[in-house]
Amino acid sequence: EFSKMASLEGLTPKEIYERLRAAGIVTAYVDGTTFIQPLPSPAANVHTILLHGCAGAAAEELPPWFGEVISGLKVLCALYPEAALVWQGEGSAAAKTLLDEFPQARAMPGGVNSQEMPLKWVVEEILGRTLEQGASPLAEGIVPVTFQQARAIHRAMFLGEPYMEQVVRVEGNGVRRPGYYQVPLGTDLGEILIAAEAKETELAKVVVGCALNGIS
Repeated sequence: EFSKMASLEGLTPKEIYERLRAAGIVTAYVDGTTFIQPLPSPAANVHTILLHGCAGAAAEELPPWFGEVISGLKVLCALYPEAALVWQGEGSAAAKTLLDEFPQARAMPGGVNSQEMPLKWVVEEILGRTLEQGASPLAEGIVPVTFQQARAIHRAMFLGEPYMEQVVRVEGNGVRRPGYYQVPLGTDLGEILIAAEAKETELAKVVVGCALNGIS
């Protein structure tokens, strides 16, 4: 049975780590291929938590689940107490709230749109040197985390919920009900498009991920 916690008080990084591992929490990054990796242990030399791939981050209003993202990031900061928080995203309501909660957090130069900047470039900016193709951010002490993974961390710790759902944004021409959909991992894309009332006759292409670097 997966119980929920009332707070982080009294928990060691090792205890937090074991709980997140039991909940199936992972980190993901894209370098030509999407890599899914378990969180590094608290004994690893993690110096940066990189929040990236932020769906909804540029919206004028905060997504309704943004408070859970903040909570999940606080759990990560407790897991890696020596790590700095870096945000790869645009200036927005999300950015203001994030910086209010984490005054020491650093945004990437110029408030860069996370959909337009390759993660490899961001990691190189943090490290101050060029990486070889295929190099893992985790091996360099950087833990990349998305809004959805931070939210899953909150739900694992405080709601007793394993990582089994994802918030997906559906938008574009031919979509009658654009917006955020909370779906179980492994859901067929066609089912999501049906829920969003996408009209097949009006779709030229379906892209998973961002418009520039996603997969059709």
